[in-house]
Amino acid sequence: MKLNIIIPAATLAVGAAGGFIIGQSNSSSEASSNSLSELPTSSKRSIATSLSGPASTSDRRASSRPESLQDVLSTPGQNDRIQAMLDYYAQLDPSLFESEARSLERLPFGERMIAMQLLFSQWGEKDPITAMSYTDSMGMMGRFVNGTVLKSWASTDPVNASQYYLANSSSFDTNGRGPSPAGTIASEWARIDPKGALTWANSLPDGDQAGAMRGIFSQTAKVDPSEAALQAATITNEDARSQAYQSIAREWGAQDWGEAQAWINTLPADARDEANAQALRGLAADNPKLAAENVSLLPDGDEKNSTIRNISQQWAREDPAATALWVMEQESTDAQGSAMSEVMSSWARLDNDGAIDWLNNQEAGDVRDTAATAFVRNNNSKEYDISLQVAETISDEGTRARSISSAVSTWMKDDPEAAKEYINTSEYISDDERERVLRRATSTGGRGGPGGGRGRGGR
Repeated sequence: MKLNIIIPAATLAVGAAGGFIIGQSNSSSEASSNSLSELPTSSKRSIATSLSGPASTSDRRASSRPESLQDVLSTPGQNDRIQAMLDYYAQLDPSLFESEARSLERLPFGERMIAMQLLFSQWGEKDPITAMSYTDSMGMMGRFVNGTVLKSWASTDPVNASQYYLANSSSFDTNGRGPSPAGTIASEWARIDPKGALTWANSLPDGDQAGAMRGIFSQTAKVDPSEAALQAATITNEDARSQAYQSIAREWGAQDWGEAQAWINTLPADARDEANAQALRGLAADNPKLAAENVSLLPDGDEKNSTIRNISQQWAREDPAATALWVMEQESTDAQGSAMSEVMSSWARLDNDGAIDWLNNQEAGDVRDTAATAFVRNNNSKEYDISLQVAETISDEGTRARSISSAVSTWMKDDPEAAKEYINTSEYISDDERERVLRRATSTGGRGGPGGGRGRGGR
């Protein structure tokens, strides 16, 4: 049966998450890099000036370079503050980097992470050996920034960076998380000397070679995918060649879907499915609707399900209702569930009422439960009644209990006695789950639930 959600009139709050992009000034016009993003910054204009163009901002910076980190942190405006930090580290003598790194311990976590990325990027270009030595003294945090040093070093001196990596590879163990260090070096090397990068990658052991090929061809395919394809065909290691093909397919799919398809059709049969999946993901970044129309190219299975989820994530940002309709036309319930989690993550933020209307018209089951859980997690309505009522309609007992504890957590902060009374008496929570729901809601303390509101009165 369909589970209807009756909600009170609610104020819809559409939130916009602010963000920032960090660039890195680089003496080489061909090798600009940063571990958080790729943004050319050879111009000394501020990020804010690049976006809005007020001459007064750059004029003011040119006449008053920051002389200390305190000056940087006092700069109004987040974009100007990041640019000031970049400028400050760029003009420092390398002998001062260690004392600057030690001073970062006093900063709040968010500012410390930004500053560390910018500082160690500069350090990696100007004195990488000392920078690497310092990261060894930083414990777990050293694993976080030694990749930044390696990337920055490789952007200007890939030969020596590669030699250092091979002699100290155990220091860069990512445990399967984050980019491959060999791939990082190879990607930067390919900006300067693609053939040299390929020669180095071919000399690597199997464990590093695939990551290096992925890095090289992700970069070279941006410039000339057809030439990259010719180079990839010469790779003798099967796994490395497969990684190269996938990187090319993703970039080519983003640039020209028709040409990418023509090339993929020339590949050996056992390479086409993975290449098609990557090409569809590249296409989805700019044209998710067209990617959705072509997902039938993939055979049923995990690769197709994962691609459907990826397309859904992109498309739902533009049109969650159309995306949901397409998702529910897919035959795999696994694909439907994972994709609807992505769709509802956007839909609950963009169109609260539309998301609830969709939920009201779905049959009970795993797919609806997954979507409802994502709604509760992402609903930004100021009235947390809405999330709680959606959570109550989840059919799986354990999933329902976890979602209710999330939904009630803000209420626990605003009115703990009323929230506890609800938990202790609600018909939607089994006796076996009550204690766990109360413990989770209390420990969350409102941090993980939807926004505060008016409580449960009037239901």
